[in-house]
Amino acid sequence: MTRFEFHFVCEELNLEQETLQRWIESRLIQPSDPSGPFFDEEDLSRLRLLSDMKQLYGTNDESLEVLLHLIDQIHHLTAEIKKLKS
Repeated sequence: MTRFEFHFVCEELNLEQETLQRWIESRLIQPSDPSGPFFDEEDLSRLRLLSDMKQLYGTNDESLEVLLHLIDQIHHLTAEIKKLKS
């Protein structure tokens, strides 16, 4: 499993360290391994989505929380529908 360090994620996604730290503290992102913190591929995808919404659309942290919750619900419902079809 690939693990990405805090500083790598900031550089890769062009994020300020304070922003990533704030997202961790507010639980917008929960690193797969909080000891580093270290991030996995799924975390990196979620962070890309957060970063895009913030940088491209100027979305604030409160709105990011609502949007992520809705996206998570869509993913959950999609998985449930797939289960029902099988």
